[in-house]
Amino acid sequence: METTTLKKTISLRVTPVLYEHIKQMSMKENRSINNYIETALLSFSNFDEHIQTYSDETGNKIIKALEEHKAGETIKITPETLWTI
Repeated sequence: METTTLKKTISLRVTPVLYEHIKQMSMKENRSINNYIETALLSFSNFDEHIQTYSDETGNKIIKALEEHKAGETIKITPETLWTI
């Protein structure tokens, strides 16, 4: 099943010169003007830095597992033992 993210529509007033600049920049990146502006706003506002997709505890476990893997240590993880590591 596909999920759809609802987005809010906004109006934005810019000068014709700025619009043409945004249009040219979006074309260089093969993006729509809307996507270009949205991506620029996300980057400028550091929006992604405020989103955490997992807990610090889980992140630490992932880092530990990667370090063990790099060191050549092998551990078998099963659903029963996943959170006891």
